[in-house]
Amino acid sequence: MCATVASHAQSAEQPLLTIGCLSDLHNEFGLINCDVDNVRLRGTITNTLNAMKEQEHIDMLILGGDYTSDCTIPETNWARVKDLLHDATVATFSVGSDYFPVLYCTGNHDYEVANFDAIPKPYNAARYYDFVMKSDLGELGPDDCFYEDADNGNLGTMRVLAAYHYRINGFDFVVLNCGRHYFKSAWDYNYSDASVEWVADKLDELYARDPDKTVFFVAHLPFPDSNSISNSNKGQSNSDLLKKTLARHPNVVFLYGHDHGSDNAFIRAKTSQRVTRYNTYGYIISAYDDTHIDGLTPGEDEVETPDITTGSFYIINKADGKYLGYDGNNAGTISAKNLSVITEYNSTDATFRFEIGLNGMGQKYLHIGSNGRFSIGDASPIYVYKVTANDGEKITAEKVSTFGPDGDYLIVGRWSDGNSYALTNTLYNPGSANQRLDSDKCALSGTTLTVGASDNVLWHFTANEPAQPTEPGIDITSGSYCIRSVADKGYLNFGTFNVQTETDPVACNITEQEVGVFNISLGQTDRYLFCGTNGRFSGNTTAFPIILYEVDDKAADSITCHKVNAFQLGKQYIVTGLRSGKTYALTNELISAGTSGQRLLSTLVSLDGNQAKVPADDGLLWEFTVLPEAAPSFFSAFMGSMREYNNSIAGAVSVSNSRVVQALMIYVYSDRIVLQMKNYGETGTLNGIDIADQPKAYTVFRPVKKDDSAPSGISSPDTDREQGPEAIYDLHGRRVRKTNNGIYIVNGEKMAY
Repeated sequence: MCATVASHAQSAEQPLLTIGCLSDLHNEFGLINCDVDNVRLRGTITNTLNAMKEQEHIDMLILGGDYTSDCTIPETNWARVKDLLHDATVATFSVGSDYFPVLYCTGNHDYEVANFDAIPKPYNAARYYDFVMKSDLGELGPDDCFYEDADNGNLGTMRVLAAYHYRINGFDFVVLNCGRHYFKSAWDYNYSDASVEWVADKLDELYARDPDKTVFFVAHLPFPDSNSISNSNKGQSNSDLLKKTLARHPNVVFLYGHDHGSDNAFIRAKTSQRVTRYNTYGYIISAYDDTHIDGLTPGEDEVETPDITTGSFYIINKADGKYLGYDGNNAGTISAKNLSVITEYNSTDATFRFEIGLNGMGQKYLHIGSNGRFSIGDASPIYVYKVTANDGEKITAEKVSTFGPDGDYLIVGRWSDGNSYALTNTLYNPGSANQRLDSDKCALSGTTLTVGASDNVLWHFTANEPAQPTEPGIDITSGSYCIRSVADKGYLNFGTFNVQTETDPVACNITEQEVGVFNISLGQTDRYLFCGTNGRFSGNTTAFPIILYEVDDKAADSITCHKVNAFQLGKQYIVTGLRSGKTYALTNELISAGTSGQRLLSTLVSLDGNQAKVPADDGLLWEFTVLPEAAPSFFSAFMGSMREYNNSIAGAVSVSNSRVVQALMIYVYSDRIVLQMKNYGETGTLNGIDIADQPKAYTVFRPVKKDDSAPSGISSPDTDREQGPEAIYDLHGRRVRKTNNGIYIVNGEKMAY
């Protein structure tokens, strides 16, 4: 998977910028809900910061949110938490430092301590800018901050900082806080459109000055399709606008936290486990290429050949040529190309997680259950065996820890009966809630497996994207294509509220349920086009049978069509669903737009056998197009977590010991950015899961540009700012604790030292 890279040894070269990232500190319960004199920080926090100080020479810290949660405390207690956190973070910088840049991004829980899960709130518990950043980093000008009003019940509204921008050491940082929606509910994972639009305008402004600069974007919540996310519902519920915003800017680095509540949250062996790359349409692309290298650790001369092969693969069954995936009911083989993500489960046993598609419950992994049958559910450890012999009666295969496009493989799980079962393409109870992929029982001797000879049990792995028809005149029964309205050229997708049409191209996954019947998955979601009450169309987690009619003739008052078993590019169709004995044709017209009841309307179809007639209306007509080529764009990375729920990795935890503790370090050089997840807690084999002491780094090779001009929008200190005997600022408006030779502002007066 990884090319060998020439020497980029980093021990002798000093980075332009070193960033320490921490997230989800969750100082809570008895630590803060006590007498103010007894308020203290979680031991995990101070231990991690102390270790970071010993091991690193940081230039700045980024804190990813959720500093407190889960209880209501007086404002004096919250202020004490803030002061303790400020003191601890400042102490992380090297001795002699006079500049302590710490960025605070607020999380979904950060309003709770003012009034746990309720309003009104007597104070704003997310005011880290006013009480910390303003004094340490300088005051934000009006063009570098965005405020919005949050509903505070009978106390009216409260002004909250929703987004802001700082330039630190020549690099731009744009931060999206959890704003007004989270003020009311910690579980409303919804950034306001206005705050996202402000971020979009700020990024456009920064890149208009220099399209090649590196900009760091920070938000607490990830996108729901982020690699190794524990569940898609842990992501932003309205991520489409923000994703499209970031996709316009290839040099954005998106840092997030939040998702720390399951085994998936923790990085096993490689930082790349939780790095996600997107193209300019916001679609996930491979984590690796010549510019994005997995496994280059600071100080290494070259990338090591990995012991475990992980990455994104198309997994194709030899018997039917279809892809392993989710077919609308459960695990199955599907005609539409489906990219599966394979990650390490346990390096000692050489087992893997197979992420093959998202079902309606948010689960997405290959799971072996009763009688050795496979479904989509929680991840089971999966073994891979490479075929060494096939005599027509028996297949012999050897256990492997790497695999590729060079042979036939068995995909094997072990059930609780102690036996090994090889995955097949045969469905058990097809079309029902109990649908599973059947298996063949194997005989195991050491690392050698034998099973009855059948192409149904053989699978191929390829990282290359399979070809699909892109020219008119070819019958297509499945694939990834855009579905575009003839009337307004809008593309079918599942948006913030429900199904809709959009200006930007969006590819829908189209599969053949049976001859002449299709399922249409809407964009990059787990929602299918669904014909519901009164024939209105929505997005639903249940796959719905869709029938296509190709246009034959367009008269002044009607359109006549005929039913087809395949579609072609360059032709026009009506898209229909059957509900209560009537056939409805999808239109591009919205009803209840912008609400949870948003739907696309339909028109009744008049049928005569395989012939169909509808009123003359281009809003009923749709065409299939290929998604235009897209270039690689931004990437996102998980910042780690100071907190852990009770889960299978480490079992019981406490407020003083989170056991598995991970924090991201970022080293910025002139030609590359190195992401290195660090372990500051327990490592080794924990309940059968290996956590590496030093996960492999992830290196992004790109020219890195910094801007040493004065930060825009940050004003000089003035007499309106808090002043005191030690209120000293440099000429960039940054508060310092000691002076070197130069000009400073002291208590509002310019002074030379």
